[in-house]
Order: sequence, then C-alpha cells, then structure tokens
Amino acid sequence: MFWLDKHGYSNLLVGDYDPQSSTDPDYSAVSSKIAKLGELMDTDGEDGTPSGADNSMNDQFEEKGYEDALEASEVGLTDEALPGRTLAQLGSRGHGKNLLVQRMRHYAEDGNDIGGHAVTLTNSVGTSSGSSTITFNVPAAAPNGGSGDLTTHSPFAEQSFTRGSRNDDGYKVIGYRDGNYRLSGAYFIERLVDMS
Repeated sequence: MFWLDKHGYSNLLVGDYDPQSSTDPDYSAVSSKIAKLGELMDTDGEDGTPSGADNSMNDQFEEKGYEDALEASEVGLTDEALPGRTLAQLGSRGHGKNLLVQRMRHYAEDGNDIGGHAVTLTNSVGTSSGSSTITFNVPAAAPNGGSGDLTTHSPFAEQSFTRGSRNDDGYKVIGYRDGNYRLSGAYFIERLVDMS
C-alpha cells in the first residue's frame, strides 16, 4: 500500500512518513496504518489473516476512488505445477507493473499448520522444466529489526529462494527461515491503467 501510495495512487495512505523508521512520529503513523489494514482484512493475532483479504483490499481501493485503476485477487499455488512461472506471468500481465504479495504458510515438524507470513515478490523465474527461483523482499535479520523487536519496523532486504518438493500443502521454500515454510498463494494486485 505504501509503494502504491508513492507511485500514482497518492491518497491510499494519507501522510508523509518513513515506513521503516523506529522513531516517532513515523513509527506511530505507520503503526496506525498497519492496524487499520489489519482490521480491514480481519487479521487475528493468533490465526493471522484469513482468505478473502483481497476483498478488503478492493474495499480500500474503492473507498479511495481507485476501483477502476486497481484490483486485488487471491491466487492459489498449492496445486500449481509451475508456481514460479505462474507468478512471473501474473507479474508481467497487462502493463507489467502488477504487484504480488506472496502468502507463505508455516508448519510445525509434525505437519500442523501454525501460522503464516506475507512477503513482497520482487522477481520470479520459472521454466517449463519446473525449476523456479523466487525472490522476496523479506524483513532483514538482526540487528536491523528482524530479531523479534516489536517496537521497530523491520527494514526489507531482497533475498532469493528455491522451491522444494511439493506436498499436500504446497511447495517448500528452501532456505527460508526454519525450512518449514511453503508457498500457499499470493495476493495479486493488478494495475488496470498505466500510472507512474
């Protein structure tokens, strides 16, 4: 939302602030934006954000007057044979300035689903042979705010990962966190008209 706000959709998030600053007034401004978006998407502290968050994004777009310029949809990847290729095709569709927010599911060693995480897709390469490399903007590791410090907004770093073998809950992402994250889907935000 912050990126869109700075690239042609200027009233999505009202205010002038640094989204990665840990000092006020920036921190308070960003925290209130996150809280509002979480409320719109029915995010729960224990269960995370449920399916259907794309509808809440579309509500936000409509409220701000961009219903004819932006459209969000949810794309499932657990049954995709070539997820990297699918993501690459979605990103390049239309004006080639679409956004993909990747949904990752986290699983315990026993296979139980214990939560999830959203990361911003920055690059995806998929071949017809099935190999894929997917690059995310993910919160940087300590000491840059990724150590569980709840009073610092984490800066983001671009990191590439390779998909692992598929099971009933999607493809594993090799090298991401503890190795028990799997691709489950993405929120696809399509820019229906070409803007800056």
